[in-house]
Order: sequence, then C-alpha cells, then structure tokens
Amino acid sequence: MNAISSQLCQHVSARSRVGFVLAIAERVLPALAKNANAFRAAQEALGDGWRWEEGESQRALELYDRHVEALAVQGSMIKDKEASAAMSTATSAFFYMVWHAFAQDIASGLVREGDVPNDMADVTEEVIDEVCDYAAGLPCAIDGGSLRWLNVCQRIFLVPIPLNWAPPVPGNTLTRVRVPHAIIQ
Repeated sequence: MNAISSQLCQHVSARSRVGFVLAIAERVLPALAKNANAFRAAQEALGDGWRWEEGESQRALELYDRHVEALAVQGSMIKDKEASAAMSTATSAFFYMVWHAFAQDIASGLVREGDVPNDMADVTEEVIDEVCDYAAGLPCAIDGGSLRWLNVCQRIFLVPIPLNWAPPVPGNTLTRVRVPHAIIQ
C-alpha cells in the first residue's frame, strides 16, 4: 500500500476516503470537455457517487448497473492522453465508491457476496493511489478552487480553510464548512 492510501486508511473513515477520490476525479473532469459523452458519463457516475458519500440510500448493484457500461464504453473511445487520464481517474474513483457501497450492502444483508460483480474483486484501498497518480499529471487537477474539494480536505485533514482559498459564493459569506459525518474511525 502506498503512502496516501496507507495514511488515509489508518485515520479516515471509508466515506471520507470515498469523498477524497471523488473530489480528485471531479477536479479533472474539465479534461473531458472535448468528449461530451465521456464527460456526461463521468459526471453522472460521480454525481451518484457524491450522493452515496453524503449518505443517500443507494444500492451498490443499482449504481454499478447504471454506470459501469457507459464508463467502459466511453473510456475505450478516448484517444487523447489527458482525456484518457481524466476518464481513468473518474472510473477508478467510481469503482472505489461502488466497492465501499457493496461492502456496506453486504454488511447490511442487502446483497450476498456471490452477487458482487467479478471486477469488484480487483478494487482495494490502493485505488486511492491510482486515482492520485492518474490525476497528478493533469493541469486541471490543481487549477482553480473548488468548495467541495476544500470541504473534503478539511474533513480529512481537520485543518481550517482560509476564506480566500475558494471562489466567492454569490450572496453568501462562507463562514463554516459543512461536515456531514464523523471522519475518524
């Protein structure tokens, strides 16, 4: 296990780790701008991922069935190196989220282990490192500011966020970061 996944797994809840990879994947979506269908597939999958991360009741098998085929098809059609890295980031982040959703559904008795798709067997905590590696070379991963990205980092690392790190929120003053659930296991 590499440094990032190892460190996060020791101190951060599964949902917050999911939030971390989803936030990274969300940051690289601009690299898919020239591929409308890939962008839409990734955006929809990550949107459902965020809803699961935030606690919305969504079954893992439904998430898997709704998005895996579109992510695979669109990912296979991309030839541009940056767009391919962005799609790999989004797909890996989605698989990581679904892997945790399956674990939760199994623990809750909502799905049997035998009903988990075979490709979920390849997912481990090290997907965190893969997501970081895919995104590392993409300029859009580090450009600009994202409130969701800052919220996730704040939840994970428990650090205050200066108000000037994020773009202004029209009509509002950012005074507090929402923390939907505890992150320390």
